[in-house]
Amino acid sequence: MAPSFRRLRNHAGEIEFLSKCSPRQRKAFLKHAYPELVASLCECASNVLKGNVPLSRAQKSKLSQYKKHLRDLSDNRLSNKKRKDILVQRGGFLSLLLKPIIQSLGGMLLGAKKTLREPIELRVAHDSTPSTNNQTTDTISGKISEPDDLIHNFPKSIKGKAKVLLERIDRHCSTQNDPTVDWNSKGELLYKGEAVPGSNITDLIIDVLQSRKDFNPNGWQHFISGLKGINFPEAFVGNLKRRQFMHQLKEKDKSELFVKELPTLPRSKRRRKVISSPASLQKRLKSIRWDIL
Repeated sequence: MAPSFRRLRNHAGEIEFLSKCSPRQRKAFLKHAYPELVASLCECASNVLKGNVPLSRAQKSKLSQYKKHLRDLSDNRLSNKKRKDILVQRGGFLSLLLKPIIQSLGGMLLGAKKTLREPIELRVAHDSTPSTNNQTTDTISGKISEPDDLIHNFPKSIKGKAKVLLERIDRHCSTQNDPTVDWNSKGELLYKGEAVPGSNITDLIIDVLQSRKDFNPNGWQHFISGLKGINFPEAFVGNLKRRQFMHQLKEKDKSELFVKELPTLPRSKRRRKVISSPASLQKRLKSIRWDIL
């Protein structure tokens, strides 16, 4: 029985990253995983259990320790939240699970990533003058590069993280129709639909993923704000200063939300203090019936 590749193709970059990342990075990433990615990982577990993925004797021996988790992930009766909890809390077996998947489907997944998004083809009429061919076909691509093409610009040490970050931005823009953070045909950062002058998406991603002395690319504040807006995990931000800035932005949002949710307390009614003047004191003395005393 042939395995299903539909979901695996759509999340090839994330699957490759999860097979190589550290436990801390994996846990942070899975906490913010989309339901589609969780379903894709469950599909991997199902294909391995059904024998659709060739395993070596050593791989079978290691994965046999996690049979219960693999069966739970393959159980469609479990909710997506419960299966996600298994991945977050017991996800140590993911590197063992995903490596044979990538080995057997590597070429197919790579081909799928290249065809995920095709350029838009438009036919433009240049003028109304009769001719044998009065229309030309122009291919217009909105961005300077797709994520896979941009990866070549990064150092080998951060290529995996850069791929996940680019694909997260790309998918958020295409699925959520949200222009919080993106890049244009010049490679400039787009923040909330506006280009940030002098910015470069490659420089900004390198700056986020690793610390470099005296390197503060234009638009880094906008970029971090945009990553916060799409809920990108702090654990992936390798630059400590940028991570602290993102954390401060999140704390600021929390405090503002807390202030908005505070109930309005009723104003206490203070008893007015009456200051006696000599005239009022004289009136009071006159009102006393001295004959009774």
